[in-house]
Amino acid sequence: MKLILAVIFLVIVGCATPYKTGVGSGKGYFETRLSDNHYVVSFQGNDATNDKKVYDYALLRAAEIGVELGFDVMVVQGVESTATTSNATYSVPVYNPPADMINGVGTWSASTSSVSSIEPGYRLNVLYFNGEPSGKFISDTIFEPTQTLERLRREYELN
Repeated sequence: MKLILAVIFLVIVGCATPYKTGVGSGKGYFETRLSDNHYVVSFQGNDATNDKKVYDYALLRAAEIGVELGFDVMVVQGVESTATTSNATYSVPVYNPPADMINGVGTWSASTSSVSSIEPGYRLNVLYFNGEPSGKFISDTIFEPTQTLERLRREYELN
C-alpha cells in the first residue's frame, strides 16, 4: 500500500520547476517593470522545488535583468514569500485477501489518502543602479548583477 502511494506521489509531483519563464504555465519566473531602474521579480516553484532554489532563481532573474539593462549594482529592497499550499485526495484500489486462502475469493475496495504540498515562491522588489546606490541599504541586500548571475548559473549548472 505504501509503495503504491509513493509511486502515485512521484508521478503526480514530478520534477522540480526548471529555470524558465512562468508565462503560460504559472511556474517559473515573472517580472514587472515599475520604472527604468525598479522591477518586481518573482519565481514560483512546484512542490518538488526547494525553498532555497526558488529564492535563488528569483535572484538569478533579477541579476539577468540588471546585466541586460547595463546596471552594475542591484539592491533587493524587499522579499515576500508567495508560497501556496495545495491538498489532494487520492483513491487507491486495495486487494483484501480471503480468510480461506485455498477456497475463498478476495475482494477489492478503495482506500483514500490525502496529500498536502507546499509550492514555494518569492517576490523580490529590486532597484538597479550604476555606481554607488543612493540611500541607506543593508549590505546583504546589495548585489553585483554580473557576479550574481555567474555564481548562480554555475551553482545550478545553467548555461
